[in-house]
Amino acid sequence: MRKMSILIVLFLAAVIAFACGGEKEEETHTMEKPPMQIQQGTPAEGFAWESLPPFPGAISTKARMAPGNREYARFEIRMFQSRDSARNIVNFYKENLPEADWAFSQETKLDNGLQGVWESKTEPTTLWVRVMKSKTEEGNEIEMIYGKKK
Repeated sequence: MRKMSILIVLFLAAVIAFACGGEKEEETHTMEKPPMQIQQGTPAEGFAWESLPPFPGAISTKARMAPGNREYARFEIRMFQSRDSARNIVNFYKENLPEADWAFSQETKLDNGLQGVWESKTEPTTLWVRVMKSKTEEGNEIEMIYGKKK
C-alpha cells in the first residue's frame, strides 16, 4: 500500500510539473541600455547635438546610446514629444539643418509617420529624424538618431 501511495504522489507531481510548464524559461536579453536623463541641448561626448536646432515646443522625453553596426561606430537616440504634424516637423528640419552644415539626403513615408535623413557636411555622421504618431500621448513622437560613422 505504501508503494502505491508513493507512486501516486510521484505521478501527481509529474502531472503538475508538466501542466505548469516544467521547462526552464528562456532569458530575454536586449541590446538597449536604460534611458539616460539629459537636459535638452546637452551634447554627449563626440556628438554635435549643440548644432541641431530643437523643434519649437517639443518636450525632451528620453535619450540613450546604442551600439553601432558595420558602418556606424555608435548611435545616440533622443526622443521628443510634439503636438505638431509630422510634415511640419520634417519641414522645419529641412529648412533649418542646412544652416548647421547638414545636407538633406532623403525622405521616407512610414506606416505611422515620416522620416527625413541628413548627412553632415563636416563630419562622417548621419542624422535620421523619425516622426511617428504617439501611442500614449496626443500628437507625435520625434526620434532623432545621430550615427557616427567608423
